[in-house]
Amino acid sequence: MTQDLLGTPTAFDRGGRAHADAGTVPGVSGPRAGTRNAEADALLVARGAGDLAHPGGNLLHHLQRTSDLLRGWEAPEATVLAGRCHAAYGTAGFPAALLALDERDVLRSAIGDEAEAIVHRYGSCDRAATYPTLATAEPAFTDRFAGAVVELDADGWRSFALVSLANELDIVRHGDLAPEALHAIATFFERLAPFALDEAEAALAEVLWR
Repeated sequence: MTQDLLGTPTAFDRGGRAHADAGTVPGVSGPRAGTRNAEADALLVARGAGDLAHPGGNLLHHLQRTSDLLRGWEAPEATVLAGRCHAAYGTAGFPAALLALDERDVLRSAIGDEAEAIVHRYGSCDRAATYPTLATAEPAFTDRFAGAVVELDADGWRSFALVSLANELDIVRHGDLAPEALHAIATFFERLAPFALDEAEAALAEVLWR
């Protein structure tokens, strides 16, 4: 899928480079938030998100649904925008990257500094090292890009948890998952509860209902 699904002028050329009018306004809402969504989608389309297979269709649709889930949970706007681009740098579970790590300014121009930082953090997670610690008194976030444990504040953990919950819940809804996979996701949701209790409980209830 290479066309602009929104039918609106794109803020990006076909290489995904931002035009001069794509400014950075972190934490926006209202009409500017809609502009950010359009800019994010234009970038995702330009970088081929619609051509990558993913449960429920393609990566573009998954990213949009993840963002919609976060908006439904009334997550902060930066987190909603991050959800829309959360796989931009690839992840430990989905290595196909839409942007290289030296292209962070491209994503910042589309969604703002705060949202881009959440995307980078999400993509950087070394899941094999980080996930087991979530159930402990001292969770530790291992950055696979840096190869080191990095410190997250409460807001950092919450935004990571919210994007993780929305991402996995969309996969539950649209993927053909074996019981073992559903059990693993349920366990993960339980581990995320200290960082986003209401959202984790709602997501867990949906998994357990299946």
